Amino acid sequence: MARGNTLFQGNIDGSFTDVSMTTQTTMARWCWGSTFTDLNNDGWVDILAANGFITAEDTGDL
Repeated sequence: MARGNTLFQGNIDGSFTDVSMTTQTTMARWCWGSTFTDLNNDGWVDILAANGFITAEDTGDL
């Protein structure tokens, strides 16, 4: 939790490698979920991360 989020890459042998630091994906903060998609249609896959943290009192509007 101290460094941020973690991204794992699947390996051929069924194991996973932590690629968070090399892909610079640790700074999505309080990430609730993510997906890979080409958001700007440039041919490169982008990471879309939904994040946020509620810091105010519950107003009942959520």
